[in-house]
Amino acid sequence: MYTLFRCSSNAPEGVIPPQVVKVQSGDSFGLGEVRNDLDPLCEQYYNQRQIVREEWAMRLRGKAVIIRPQVRQDLDIMRNWRPFTDPLLVTYNLPSRSSAENDARFAALSKDPTRRWYTIEDLSGQVIGRISLREINGRRSARLGITIGADWVGRGYGTDALRTFLDYYFGELGFATLYLDVAAPNRRAIRCYEKCGFRRAGEEYRDAGTDTNLAFLRDKKYRHVRHFFVKKGGGKNQVLFYEMRLDRRDWAWQRAKELGQDVFLQGKSASNRRSLSTRCRESASSNERYTVCTDEASGR
Repeated sequence: MYTLFRCSSNAPEGVIPPQVVKVQSGDSFGLGEVRNDLDPLCEQYYNQRQIVREEWAMRLRGKAVIIRPQVRQDLDIMRNWRPFTDPLLVTYNLPSRSSAENDARFAALSKDPTRRWYTIEDLSGQVIGRISLREINGRRSARLGITIGADWVGRGYGTDALRTFLDYYFGELGFATLYLDVAAPNRRAIRCYEKCGFRRAGEEYRDAGTDTNLAFLRDKKYRHVRHFFVKKGGGKNQVLFYEMRLDRRDWAWQRAKELGQDVFLQGKSASNRRSLSTRCRESASSNERYTVCTDEASGR
């Protein structure tokens, strides 16, 4: 079933572009999803309008965290976080900005349709982290960023926040793929991502600063990560980064695995199920239930 949205040329200027958008009202998740073959302008309009409308009403609750849209005051709170002192983590420290600079930055980011920002709170309401989406490409994909403040690292908040957000990203927003990049020495983060279903999709080397910046590698406690650092291109220090990705189908199977559930597609005969190798997994979030049916023969 499809719902036809007519982008009428008679609509008020700036409200609806003069194209026709067809939006699927029920995909395998039981949620609305924009088809990939839509006119790009109309698809972009629909996606941006829907994401903005949905997100200002969103408030996600995990086992230990709450995730909500970021507001300007959050930047002042994050500015006062204790900085990371571990040389491998100092890049997670937020840049030092004045209140006026934060005003300008927040205003600029709020107008950027390719980015979204969220704040992570603990259950008492204390701001402990943030999540970002950048490189948003309709409902096809985006790139994830997540930071937990130094005082809350290693306490399970990151994994809980990521799992909670993934249910929202793939389930309610209906994205197809999520990408992220992470420094290879950041083993804690990589374990978290892999636990949530992400897999490595590529790698590259990036600038790692001067020899002075990397002097900490002489310390024995960092010998396990030394091999990630190399000299390339005329003696420039570089560090290995992994590209990771998670597709919606893999997310659904991961959630089903966590819940220990396995449900076959209703309405299919046993012979059809065997011939198509069709399996369904059911996963759940705190607010919704999704049934995910994968036809392994066709790859859908």
